[in-house]
Amino acid sequence: EIGTAELMAHVLVDLPGGDGVLGEVIDRWLLDRPTFAAIRALQAPIVELVRRRLPSHRGRSLTLINASTGSLAARIDEALRQPPTVLTVVDQSRAALSLLDVEGHAGGVELRTVQENLVRFASGRSRLRLPTQDAIVLHGLIEFLPERLAVSLLAESSRLLSADSVLVLATLGPSRDHAFLDRLLGWPTIRRTAEGIDNLLSAAGYRTVSRIHVDAPGQLVVALAGREAKTKSFPASSR
Repeated sequence: EIGTAELMAHVLVDLPGGDGVLGEVIDRWLLDRPTFAAIRALQAPIVELVRRRLPSHRGRSLTLINASTGSLAARIDEALRQPPTVLTVVDQSRAALSLLDVEGHAGGVELRTVQENLVRFASGRSRLRLPTQDAIVLHGLIEFLPERLAVSLLAESSRLLSADSVLVLATLGPSRDHAFLDRLLGWPTIRRTAEGIDNLLSAAGYRTVSRIHVDAPGQLVVALAGREAKTKSFPASSR
């Protein structure tokens, strides 16, 4: 677990390492692969999207499912200081949750960490109990789940959302480096097209509200649970 978290931290920091000049050149080449570049490029749009979507006239609650390295949680924390916000981070990895600086948060953000088996949560067998959330961010998780579990995870997440709450789904689509990275990292992923993601959301009772333009193969989608909405698309710079 800690090895995976450290590798993701290396990808996000984007500074090549390795033994000698050749090692740094190879590492720089790897860090520049489309998938890794997209992972880095997704974070800022996620934070800005959440900031704009959450209510600003009262305290609010946000859940991030999948801690990764904790860098996304830190960015969200920085952006959501006012009004007061409860940020709950759910992950099955104790190592990933340990990377969150739970003592370093200031201002109006209360950080809560929850260790929970994500497969159990996705299959509806979780003991996790949370109040209704204003938004849920599913980050870097759907691409590791087969269709049945992905739909179940989305459906279970919808139970935590009110009629006006949003689901923010960040995932990876098809890319030319997909098979190479799957073999190199031992992370077998299921890369779905935009249509495939919309089909998953529809099967779980969501309607896609917007699809934010981000660097491919990244995908960033906003959805509402159980409500009709017309899909629209616009560039990240015009949000």
